[in-house]
Amino acid sequence: MKQLTLFQKPEEKLTIEQDCLNGCPTAVKPVVLHGIHIATHTPTEERLTVQIEGLSPEKFRDLAVALEDWMEVVDENYKKKTTRGRGWKGRGKRITAATRVRIIKFSPFPSSFSNVLRTVRKNLYYALHRHCLVLEGEQHGGYRQNIYILPYGSAPEFMNELQLENAKIDELNVQISDFLKTQDYQDIHELLKGYSIERVLQAKTWTVEHISFDATPLALEPATVKTIVEDEYARMFRKLEDHERRGLEMLQQELERKREILVRKGIENLQKKITVITKRIVASAKKKPEKVREDLERLRRIAVSVGLEALATSVIDPLAQIVEHPEKTMEIFGTKEISEVVDSRIRSLIESL
Repeated sequence: MKQLTLFQKPEEKLTIEQDCLNGCPTAVKPVVLHGIHIATHTPTEERLTVQIEGLSPEKFRDLAVALEDWMEVVDENYKKKTTRGRGWKGRGKRITAATRVRIIKFSPFPSSFSNVLRTVRKNLYYALHRHCLVLEGEQHGGYRQNIYILPYGSAPEFMNELQLENAKIDELNVQISDFLKTQDYQDIHELLKGYSIERVLQAKTWTVEHISFDATPLALEPATVKTIVEDEYARMFRKLEDHERRGLEMLQQELERKREILVRKGIENLQKKITVITKRIVASAKKKPEKVREDLERLRRIAVSVGLEALATSVIDPLAQIVEHPEKTMEIFGTKEISEVVDSRIRSLIESL
C-alpha cells in the first residue's frame, strides 16, 4: 500500500506521472546492482583454418587456383542450401626491395562447418543481450569490451541455451571427424603435398572446444563499499600515517564512483531496450501484442533481479499495464507522450544515484 506524504490528504491520489514529477519516490532507495558477472569465450571459424607462408609468386598463384577448384567441389558436396561460394585469403608483405613474403589462409573443410561456428557465436551474442544487463565498456578501435551482468533468476535459462550451443559444437566435431576420413580431405592433403606443405594439416588438432565462461558473483551497493573501507579503518586506522589514511579515503571515493558509473550504464542499457518497446506500443496502441508483453516481462525480471526495482515499478510496470489495458493510457501517463514520461522517470532515477 502506498504511504501518504506529510502534506497529502487521504482522499488525494497521485498518479504515477505526478509521483515522478515530484521526484519518483520509488527511486529514492539506494540502488543495489547485483547478479553474476559473466564472461564467455567462444570458438571462432579461425579454429578451422590453416595458414601457409613463404610461397614463391608462382606457387602462390597456382595454389590459389587449385584451392578455389577444390573448395567449389567440396562446398557443392556438403551444401545445405545455395551458397555464394567462398575463397581464400592472401596477402603479401615486403621485407626488402627484392623480397616479399606471401601468406595464404583457408579452411580445409566445407564452408558449412565454419558457418556452424558463426551461428553459435551469433546465438550466444543474442542470448547475452536477451538475458543480461549489458554495461557498455570502453571502445578500443573497432572493438568494445562489454560487461554482462546475468540476473540469478535468468541463469538457468541462459545456461540451458549455452548448453544447446555446445551441443551444436559436439555435432560439428563429429562431422569434422567423419570428414577427415573422406576422399575430399584426402584430395586436399594430396594437393598440399604437391607443394610440400601438407604438414600444415598435420600440425593441428581438429577439435573445436566448447563455449567456456567465467562467472563471478557481483554486488555493488553503497553499504558494501562503505563496509569494505570501514573494516580496513577499524583494523588499520591507528597504524596508518596521514597520507595512508587519505589514500584509503580516496579508495572509498573511487569505489563509490565506479559503482555509480556501472549502475548508470545498467539503467541506460535497459532504457535503450525500453525505448524500442515503447515505440512498438505506440505503433500498436489498439492491439495486445503478445511479444511486447513477453519482452516487458523479461526486462522486468532483469531489472528486479539485478537490483533495479525502481526502474521496474516506475517505468516497466506502467508500460505493461497499458499494453494489457490501452484504455488506461491517459489515466497512467496523463496527456504527455508516453516516451516523454518514460524518459522523465528514468532521468529521475539516474539523478537519484
